[in-house]
Amino acid sequence: MQRPKTTAPSRGAPPRPIAAGESEAARRLRRALAERMPAAQVRNHVQIGSYMVDLVALGPKLIVEIGVGETDRAAAGRPERRRTAFLEARGYRILRFSTDEVTADLDACVEKVAAVAGDRGGAKATKTDDGAAGSDDA
Repeated sequence: MQRPKTTAPSRGAPPRPIAAGESEAARRLRRALAERMPAAQVRNHVQIGSYMVDLVALGPKLIVEIGVGETDRAAAGRPERRRTAFLEARGYRILRFSTDEVTADLDACVEKVAAVAGDRGGAKATKTDDGAAGSDDA
């Protein structure tokens, strides 16, 4: 029997198995966020209620979804709105990035997450027309 792949231990913690469905973009973003924001407790593939999220920064209650395109969300319709409402009702904010955004400019994605995580001013994070995450209170 083969042992599961594991991530490198950080600060004395035991290695964690790599999630089977974790994309390369999600893995890169998770590692960069964990390095940039260690106190945020970034975790991958976390179940919240009956929903599985790609990444969550537990400290600031910020969910980061990767690879969910506008077309996919539009097709999902009501179930996606229900999911978003459920997560927001529990105090989570949600940022969404395409796989291309993370691959093309990882640093910009990390900066955006760090900025939103540090700003608990009540602004809901959303997706802007140019694909970048933004804030509803403009």
